[in-house]
Amino acid sequence: MFYRSAMVDPEQPPHVQRWRDVLNRHVPDDPASYPDRPRPRRVRVRVVWTDHDGAVSEAWLSGTLTRWGGTHRYVQLDDTAGRLPGRGVWVKPDDVYQSEPINPTDT
Repeated sequence: MFYRSAMVDPEQPPHVQRWRDVLNRHVPDDPASYPDRPRPRRVRVRVVWTDHDGAVSEAWLSGTLTRWGGTHRYVQLDDTAGRLPGRGVWVKPDDVYQSEPINPTDT
């Protein structure tokens, strides 16, 4: 889901105008099939977004990996600096950095 129409609408509140489109968002078809894991892990996640002028930016943000499966990871972000419309982001496994590999069957 992208929020471009909200970003360019001058009638939106300032916090909504700061939101960015996440280009590397990778949401599963059925997010509910990825339950919260009992042992979340501290990670850094690569987030790529577009600015209002169309420029592409990238950052590695700190967060907590709470949901994962073979092809998807959900990271709750510590601080989005108001750039993203939520507190977390779904991404592909290659966009998540941690010191231990994830076994998709790990509980």
